[in-house]
Amino acid sequence: MAGDAAAKTNPVKMMTLHTVAVDLGAAIGPLLSFIIIDLNGISAVFYLSSMVMLFVGGAWGVFHFFGKKKDNYLA
Repeated sequence: MAGDAAAKTNPVKMMTLHTVAVDLGAAIGPLLSFIIIDLNGISAVFYLSSMVMLFVGGAWGVFHFFGKKKDNYLA
């Protein structure tokens, strides 16, 4: 997906932004998880992760469904 987006814009800028976002997520994610485990226990991490995944999935569904033309819902 990042490669497709990079083909439409400046590829160096797009891939740099993608790499920085992935690296920040890989660095900050475990840190936040350990902080949440210390404060609330390990079950809080699972509940928070499920809420984030439901939100992201719902947002993707809304943008995917309403961003399509009326004659192309299944594509």
